[in-house]
Amino acid sequence: YPLEESILMDYVPRDRRARWKSLESVAQFGWCGSAALGGYLGDRFSYSFTFVITATIQGCATLLVSSLITVVPRREADA
Repeated sequence: YPLEESILMDYVPRDRRARWKSLESVAQFGWCGSAALGGYLGDRFSYSFTFVITATIQGCATLLVSSLITVVPRREADA
């Protein structure tokens, strides 16, 4: 997500950006495993169970990301 990456690169010191960028890449790779896990859970239990799990994870992630609103300034400081 470009907005998240922009915020991340603005607030992370230059000497640590590569570490955070690689961590972001690992997180994006997690989407591959989530499809396989979702298929397994759908077959083992039901698809409604899978959707409840997904909604719970997405809700928690939304709360975490929304906490960044207080960190990001509304306007850029004049140079």
